[in-house]
Amino acid sequence: MSYFDKLLLLYELEFLLVSKTPIRIGAGKGGGTPLEIDLPVVRNASGTPIIPGSSLKGFFKANFERVIKELGIDINTIVSRIFGIAGKERKHASSVFFTDAIPVKESSILVRKHIQIDPETGGVMRGPFDVECISEGWEFEGKIVVRNLPPSYLTFIPTVTSLTNLGFARIGGFKSRGYGSININVKNLKIILIGWTRNKEFRSSMYVDGEEVEVVLNSIAQDEYQIKEYIKREKIQEDILSIKFKAEITERPEIFSSELKVRNVEEFIKDLPLGFVRYFKRE
Repeated sequence: MSYFDKLLLLYELEFLLVSKTPIRIGAGKGGGTPLEIDLPVVRNASGTPIIPGSSLKGFFKANFERVIKELGIDINTIVSRIFGIAGKERKHASSVFFTDAIPVKESSILVRKHIQIDPETGGVMRGPFDVECISEGWEFEGKIVVRNLPPSYLTFIPTVTSLTNLGFARIGGFKSRGYGSININVKNLKIILIGWTRNKEFRSSMYVDGEEVEVVLNSIAQDEYQIKEYIKREKIQEDILSIKFKAEITERPEIFSSELKVRNVEEFIKDLPLGFVRYFKRE
């Protein structure tokens, strides 16, 4: 059975990405005419620079792998469950989607000249050539949509954003030349529970890495909720994660579900890694 034969649980996160240094997300080679830039940046149909969702997905995947390699777990299983896998023998779709990040505050577009050095001779191997990039001060908005994952698996978001904001992860090309430093902040988080209505308990089981994981959500006070995650083995339930949060609820009858807009987003996502480590470090 596919992971996505039915929808159980959806998350939608909105983020703000700010460039702290010039960024270059390349659109391939230009220079076909004397007026063209040799290496232009990616733009949308209206000519505005964007950060493609595919670039963001690759950025999050690569940097999440860098961190969890030190946890002593099977990173191929974890990463493929989140980001998908394609192959002849094994394949399944990604659980996470990134929209293109679109500018909400623009600064300047720069054109810089670079050369490529021959590592053997130390001489110029190529260049000079023109490189287009966006300057510091641009602000982009985008979304991350996740389906059918336990909340602990959202750990890839605070892990990568923290690594990025500390300056240890950069996006795009020419990183060794000082490009690609950004800041990412999650602004909004919505949890969409399929088949759930207010004042009821939401309970859904999903299989992750061969084990049954149960996610339970219920109301504990006015506008206050609790989401829990359990590993189910035989007759034993191991408590992996428990988060209390405040949220605004909206009924979504057109998709037979309810939507919770989390108010304390920073606290919510900050608690996720603890559950993730418990999951993979359990005895």
